[in-house]
Amino acid sequence: MAGKLKKRDPIPSKDHVTRYCNSEEVQNGQILASAFELRLEKKEKYLSVNWLEYFEGLPPEVAIVKIRKALKDKKLCNKDGLIAAINVGELLKVDLTSTIEVLYLGSKKDKSYSGIFGQEEINELAALEMLDLVTEKMTFRVI
Repeated sequence: MAGKLKKRDPIPSKDHVTRYCNSEEVQNGQILASAFELRLEKKEKYLSVNWLEYFEGLPPEVAIVKIRKALKDKKLCNKDGLIAAINVGELLKVDLTSTIEVLYLGSKKDKSYSGIFGQEEINELAALEMLDLVTEKMTFRVI
């Protein structure tokens, strides 16, 4: 499926996206809701995520290594951050006034790069709802 999607195509609802949560968004090993809020000071229009199933045929534990490497290469991460995995279908059910879309945005340096769009009015309540959808937490350590 990954090879068939073009930029800004929706990611299938059965798939998962991962969100890197930096050390400021993690407390005592737990991800905080702020990890799923738009950073207004940076004028963000969407949440950056990575599409786990982009790497077709690879087990998730191998795909996550590729995602970690892409994040490290972009120098956006620190070793104390965590990576959260969320099912796209569940994410699409988050109750906001606008419709959420999870779109593929891949680039040469980060082939699985994607975004969660449609939540310009995202607030703490919506971020808490997204936090509840986290199915797995992984450390950021690059192998």
